[in-house]
Parts: sequence; C-alpha cells; structure tokens
Amino acid sequence: MKISKALKQCYDLQDLLFSAANDKACSKADLSRLACAWERLEERKRILRGRPLPGSLKPEKKPPGRRAPDGYDTELALRAWADADEETNGGA
Repeated sequence: MKISKALKQCYDLQDLLFSAANDKACSKADLSRLACAWERLEERKRILRGRPLPGSLKPEKKPPGRRAPDGYDTELALRAWADADEETNGGA
C-alpha cells in the first residue's frame, strides 16, 4: 500500500509527539495533551487507511438452504426413489 501524503504527515506528527513526550521538562498536563493528540492521530490513520470501526461491519446473512416446495412429501419421494432403484437393479 502506497502511503499518502496525509498519512505520512500523521506519522511525522507522531514522531514529533513522541520526542516531545520524552522531554524531561514535560509536565503531566502536557503528557495528557500529547496522549490525546496521539489518540486523535491514530483515529485519523485508521480513517486514511480505509479501515472501519471494530464491530461496524456485520457478516452477511447466508441465503436459506434449499427447501422442498410446500406440499412436497419427502418420505414419499424417497420411497419412490428406492423402489425405482430396486427395479433397475433387479431387487439386489
């Protein structure tokens, strides 16, 4: 996947945030703001990559299996099939 310009900017900003967070003069309030900015950048990266939110895609329903039409007697059809099979094989 080719990285877009916007995605590269997100990575560059995260590098900048990481280096700012490792600065010794960074206060706890600054760290909190940096963490919020990091989280927003992660969300932007997800959007730019075209990935949906977890759980937002539901699996497609499987089509119903083949059914016999209404009024169709399966037992009768199986007996007829077995009788025809016996006739063809000579009762063996």
